[in-house]
Amino acid sequence: MCIAGSFPARIPGGEYFFLLRPVALFREAGQNGDSDQHLTGCGLPRGAPVARGRDVLRRVLLTGFDAFSKETVNPSSQAVSRLAGENIGGLSVKARELPTVFSAAGDMIRGLIDDLQPAVVISCGQAGGAHDIRIERLAVNIRDARRPDNAGNKPVDEEIAAGGPAAYWASVPTKDMVRAAREAQIPARVSCTAGSYVCNDVFYAACHHVQVNHLSTRVGFIHVPYLPEQVVEKARTPSMSVQSISAGLRAAVGAAVRGL
Repeated sequence: MCIAGSFPARIPGGEYFFLLRPVALFREAGQNGDSDQHLTGCGLPRGAPVARGRDVLRRVLLTGFDAFSKETVNPSSQAVSRLAGENIGGLSVKARELPTVFSAAGDMIRGLIDDLQPAVVISCGQAGGAHDIRIERLAVNIRDARRPDNAGNKPVDEEIAAGGPAAYWASVPTKDMVRAAREAQIPARVSCTAGSYVCNDVFYAACHHVQVNHLSTRVGFIHVPYLPEQVVEKARTPSMSVQSISAGLRAAVGAAVRGL
């Protein structure tokens, strides 16, 4: 569901908040776990007929990122690669690695959606300092980097899609996914936004591509913690094993594809 009639505005201190029409905000169907009412497009209920140029295939596309900043590994890429080739809920898993580069990662996710025609696409990224898996609710139309990406780009206050909606709700059942991960004994929670770095760039690019091309593909994003080897020199910083991250992703994906 795109959030129409909303726009980002700055407040003192440089943070963003969103001015939303109340109807747009409170029509976030499905976030209470009632997946039958969850919206997949701009006001389009799941299961409603959509005009699209092709049908999706029984595939799940999972993506992670390459290492960035001073890190030598990225837990998102390592975790999704462990799920490649699995069958989850009757759908085959395809795993791909994206570059941590603004625009380039978005171009790649759009190409993968077109090539693989997945029923569900869930991108994953690293959230350093997190102690749990975070299922993201919102993809926001903003690039605002605190550090350069892997190509040296550091955009500030740029739109991802000029004139596009301010934000999109995830079209996967976020709270169902959290419950599934917790049932697998993996700490998880819903997070409001995917930030304003390359993770959000990919999330928004996928949502926007699905929306403007009238596809029925479900789109989501998951942030994962550091791996233990990444925090050896980071005192009191939480981490999670790749095995646990993969188990959480597997459970979350299972909830995301339920009913397909």
